[in-house]
Amino acid sequence: MRVLDRTFNYNTRRAKELLELFLEYHPDIRFHLEIHPALLSEELKEELKHLPEGLLHLEAGIQSLREPVLEKSRRMGKLTDALEGLKFLCSLPNMETHADLIAGLPLYHLSEIFEDIRVLAAYGAGEIQLESLKLLPGTEMRRRAEELGIQYSPLPPYEVLQTREVNVSELQTARQLSRLLDGFYNTPAWQSITRKLILKEEKFLYRFLEHLIQIGLIDQPISLEKRGLILYEFCKHNYPEYQLEASIAWIEAGMSLKKLPAEKVKTKRQVPPENWQVLYGQYKENLRLCFLPINEETNQGYWFGFESEIQKPEPVFKAMN
Repeated sequence: MRVLDRTFNYNTRRAKELLELFLEYHPDIRFHLEIHPALLSEELKEELKHLPEGLLHLEAGIQSLREPVLEKSRRMGKLTDALEGLKFLCSLPNMETHADLIAGLPLYHLSEIFEDIRVLAAYGAGEIQLESLKLLPGTEMRRRAEELGIQYSPLPPYEVLQTREVNVSELQTARQLSRLLDGFYNTPAWQSITRKLILKEEKFLYRFLEHLIQIGLIDQPISLEKRGLILYEFCKHNYPEYQLEASIAWIEAGMSLKKLPAEKVKTKRQVPPENWQVLYGQYKENLRLCFLPINEETNQGYWFGFESEIQKPEPVFKAMN
């Protein structure tokens, strides 16, 4: 259930009362809230820590990680408080927090959006949503558009066309970057490998976005399998040190072991080693094993176990030796 309150936690006492009400409907209803990370009180933090898993889905309206941008947009709260609050929310294991950025805000440059995505990925945001600014009739931002140097469409949904800081082409790039995030970072199957590439490889987002544009798929609907194939091949040719992790993501997503990302996987008559370190699940003799080698010479690698009796494509067991 989505709660239509843009700043759920503006009043701590009221927020706590609502959380008590929500608890009465657990686990039948999950509540989707928009929360302002800069306005999180210590009292409310304690309440959130102890809520049951799955009760809340949070959207943290951060918009930008740049103080001048937030000040020009007349955003409530200090940036330092917002970042501290966002770190706290993203660290909670009992709920998922999505963070949003808005392209087209005054003083917000495209390069800063790329940098802010890396920061949000480092915080562990459950999703990173990148939207374009819309100047709705009657809003303060629309009244100040000329002053702020914002040009926008006169037709719904009144999207920003360009600003003093970003031109038409750069806003198009931001829209395409949003597509990349939705297809890879915001997709559980590919999130872990995508997050690692974003954090470890400074130019990954630029290079991968350029690749998706070049192959003509950035604006096309792409299946989960196709996205995995694209990501694996991109790693293989550009970041080979992540090829193994892309293969692991492919296997754990339940994708076909006959496709390219599983090219090194051994499936026929695999016998478990004498010793292995179990990473998850419980080994049973009726599991169908496959082996993904790390080192062919030492026969070290990852083992995955699949249920033979039920049609479950994802592995239920994982170990390494």
